[in-house]
Amino acid sequence: MLDHRSVRSFRTRFAAALVGAAATVGVANAQWTVTPLEPAGANQSQGRGVGPGQQVGYSRFTSPSAHWRASLWNGSAASWTDLHPIGQPGAPDNMSSYAMKTDGVQQVGTVSGTGVLSHAALWSGTAASFVNLNPAGATVSFANDVQNGVQVGRAQVAGMYRASLWTGSAASWTDLHPSAYAGGSALSTIDGAQQGGWAFPVSGGPAHAGLWTGTAASFVDLHPPDALPTDISSVQGMHLGQQVGDVGPINGFHAALWTGTAASHIDLNPTGSIESMATAVFNGVQVGYADFSAGSRAGYWTGTADSFVNLHDTLPSGPLWISSIARDVWDDGTTRYIIGYATEFVIPNGAQLQHAFLWTQPVPEPATAALLSMAGLLVLRRRRRQSV
Repeated sequence: MLDHRSVRSFRTRFAAALVGAAATVGVANAQWTVTPLEPAGANQSQGRGVGPGQQVGYSRFTSPSAHWRASLWNGSAASWTDLHPIGQPGAPDNMSSYAMKTDGVQQVGTVSGTGVLSHAALWSGTAASFVNLNPAGATVSFANDVQNGVQVGRAQVAGMYRASLWTGSAASWTDLHPSAYAGGSALSTIDGAQQGGWAFPVSGGPAHAGLWTGTAASFVDLHPPDALPTDISSVQGMHLGQQVGDVGPINGFHAALWTGTAASHIDLNPTGSIESMATAVFNGVQVGYADFSAGSRAGYWTGTADSFVNLHDTLPSGPLWISSIARDVWDDGTTRYIIGYATEFVIPNGAQLQHAFLWTQPVPEPATAALLSMAGLLVLRRRRRQSV
C-alpha cells in the first residue's frame, strides 16, 4: 500500500512525465511550414484570406503595369490564378483589383480604376466570373467577406458608409445601417446568420464594434463598458460564437475577443506590445499581429493575451523582415492554415516590399490537447501546494 509520501512522489513523477510529454508535443506543434505565395514575375504581394482549398490576396507586377491584381492560390506560388478583371463587363479600365476573402467557392474584394472609385467585387474562381456589386446610388463600395453565397461589406450612399449585404448581384444589396448611429457603419465579416463590423454613434466620433443578424434593427453594440469615450472598437472576424477585432485609442489599440456581448470583452494584447489587432478567428484560434519595438509580428492566440505565439520568427532566412501580419485562419480538421504577409527591407535602396505567405501546421489531436491540459493542471496544483 502506498503511504501519503509515496502517493505524493508518484504524483510528482506522473506530473513530470506529463510535462515532459507536453513539452515534446509543444515542440512538435511549433513546427510550421511557411510557403511563399508570390507568383513569378511579381515584386510584391499580400495574402488576405483563406478557406477550403483556396487562398486569396493581391499581387503587383512591374510589367505591363504596376497595378495590383486580385490573386487566387491553391497552396503554392505556382498555383496562382489571376482574377484581375480588366476588359470584363462592369470592370473599370486602367484598374487595380484586390481579393480579400474566400469561402472556397466565391471570392470577394474591390476594384478601382481611372474615373471610377472603389467598387465591391465578386468572383467565382476566374477573372471572367467578375461581378460588380456596387449598388445603384452608391459612389464607393467594398466587399470584405463571403460565406455560402452571401457577401458583406460597406457602400457609401449620400455621403455616408452603410453596412451592406449582397447575395450575388448589385441589385441584391441590403442596407444594414442601424438608424440610431449617425456616423456610418460597415460589415467586415460573416459567420452563418451573423455579421460583424462597426458603427459610428455620432459623425466624427469613435467607431463601436457590433453584431448584426441580417437586419439593421438587429445591431448589438459590443463596445466594452470600461472603454474610454474616445476609444474605438471594431469586429474584424468571427466564428462559432467568437468575435475578434480591436479596442482602444487610434494609436495604441489592443487586440480584442468577444463572445457576443460587450461585457464579454477580453484584452488580447501581449505583454510588451505597443498595440495589436486580431483579424480573424477559426475554431478557437485567433490570428493577427502585435506591434513591438522591433516591429509588427504576425501571430496567433488561443483566448488569452499570454497565449500569443509569434509567427514572424518562422519566416525564411535571408531577407531582412522588418514586420509581418497574419490576416486569416482556417482549418480542415487536419491542417491549420494561416495567411498573411511580411515586409522586407531591401538593402541598399531602402525599399520596403510586401510578400504573401501561407503558414501551415498539423491540428493537434484531441488527445494531445487533453494531455496538455492535464499537465498544466497538475503543474498548477503543485505550485499552489508549494506556495502554501
